[in-house]
Amino acid sequence: MTTGSAQRFGDLLRRSRLAAGLTQEELAAQAGLSVRGLSDLERGARLAPRRETLQLLAEALQLSAAERTRLEAAARQRGAPAVQAAGESLPSPQSSLSALPFVGRAQELALLEQVLTDGPPVLLVAGEPGIGKSRLLQAGIQRAQAQGWTVLTGGCHRRSGQEPFAPLVGTLADSLRPQSPNEQRLHLEGCTWLVRLLPELAETRVVSPPTWTLPAEQEHRLMFAAVARYLANVAGPAGTLLVLDDLHWAGADALDLLQALVRAPADRPLRLLVAYRDTDVTSQDPLAFLAADLAREGRATRAQLSPLEGAEATALLAELLPETADGDPHLRQQVLARAGGVPLFLVSCVQALFIGHLTWNGASHVPWTLREAILQRVVAVPEATQQVLRLAAVIGRRVPRILLVAVAARADLAEETVLEALEGSGRARLLGEAGADAYQFTHDLIREVVLSDLMLALQAHYDEALVTLERAGEVYRMESDLEGELRALAQIGRIHRWRGTSQEGLTRLLPLVHRLPKIIASRGAAAFHVALAYLYKGVGQYSEQLAAAEQAAALARASGDDYILPTPGAPGIGAPGVGTAGGDVPDADRRGHSGQRGDRESVDLNHRARQFGRSL
Repeated sequence: MTTGSAQRFGDLLRRSRLAAGLTQEELAAQAGLSVRGLSDLERGARLAPRRETLQLLAEALQLSAAERTRLEAAARQRGAPAVQAAGESLPSPQSSLSALPFVGRAQELALLEQVLTDGPPVLLVAGEPGIGKSRLLQAGIQRAQAQGWTVLTGGCHRRSGQEPFAPLVGTLADSLRPQSPNEQRLHLEGCTWLVRLLPELAETRVVSPPTWTLPAEQEHRLMFAAVARYLANVAGPAGTLLVLDDLHWAGADALDLLQALVRAPADRPLRLLVAYRDTDVTSQDPLAFLAADLAREGRATRAQLSPLEGAEATALLAELLPETADGDPHLRQQVLARAGGVPLFLVSCVQALFIGHLTWNGASHVPWTLREAILQRVVAVPEATQQVLRLAAVIGRRVPRILLVAVAARADLAEETVLEALEGSGRARLLGEAGADAYQFTHDLIREVVLSDLMLALQAHYDEALVTLERAGEVYRMESDLEGELRALAQIGRIHRWRGTSQEGLTRLLPLVHRLPKIIASRGAAAFHVALAYLYKGVGQYSEQLAAAEQAAALARASGDDYILPTPGAPGIGAPGVGTAGGDVPDADRRGHSGQRGDRESVDLNHRARQFGRSL
């Protein structure tokens, strides 16, 4: 669980609930509390909970001892710094970003300054996850406070835990909570209808709730006007700045309220600084319509965040990497290359370096937090798009469209589906164009995560297939069916080749080689030697690879079936320094199957055997 250094009990409880993936209703049910009571605790509208209530919440949230201690400390002393658990010397990537000095982003800072002076009143900060949106918002907050703006902040969470009019409900509640009753009376003057948005205000008797009801549309209009009035009442010398993060999770009701605030006449300046993941927003989403409307009206500008430039990334790395690491001339280049200018990736790579997941030669596993963040982006796109991403990851760093379409066709994906998937993965910033008619992953780490996730899934299938084939081999052996056993063993060899365990496959197959001279030549024996050839290739034993391929050709010839050999134009996996260009087998004439037998067939097969061995 990620917490700040000083959080109120309600904030900490809400973050703990969201980290557990629970809605207020789900947590209330598991803890035996009322939803209203839990909501009041999160908003800070109630006094600190009793010890029994704390125990129920901690058990329902499955908190660790350190997390439970932190929650209890926050309950006892609101606003006091949360206790940091032992072993938390390395903060999470997100918290690390918020604590770092701000580097680069000169163009975005200029847009921010325009919002705080005489420019359009709204700045929309867009970008992919981890690109630095929240850090830019923090820079804006610091500048605004220094210039005399009153700053109100808030942020959305995933829609599963969203309240009506979130995040503005929480933002207003957080603004009112630390105020004294006299301050609240002053700031809530003319805000009677704000009670409809914050019902707990009625309990404070600072505001008298309306005693009548109106049609919903009229009540919303009056409530929106009350929010605008409150923001004007709390304005500083320069005005009020409303800062909202993760707006891509906001509902249509909150966006309607924001639009009303921007368009409402105000006695004091009101500015909005909002951030959202444009990778999660389609052209049909309410946020897209709102952004387009405000831009067309001249009320909003947009800052599209891209990965940091080389000098900017180097400056950020200088803040992350201790001076003791400066002696390695290659370390910084390795980390910078792996992170690719994405701040979250950069922080995660440095953390992995410190805990041993990234070695000094650059080899690493993707840090768990980073892997999960990337996978969340992948699983958010449709299943067909995920399938195309997996195919692209297997093809390589550069993905020619014609090759992707051809491979997808073998997976029963139509070309139209592939093109739609490419468009969707482009919007999600997972794949991007790489020249004419080619694509590449926007970051090597994304391809690495997609590929590793695919291999984990395939590994389970491979393991299951190996068990089945081993059982089949035992049955064939018990029935003295050597041909069937050889075919099963050939399949076992192929699976070891696919899963990257060639040495294990050789260990399994080689003990059977001494039995083969006693066997009448057959297709099963030829397939067995083909599997051996591929396994030898996998471990770099190229002489043995060629010998096995020649034996496969001889067995195929003796059995009267040379189809076991690669067909003309079939792709090979050429050994270093041998084989034909591109790994393809040359067009060795297949006249042996036109009814013509004899010496020419023998010559053709011998030639193809050697070419086959070299093309593996």
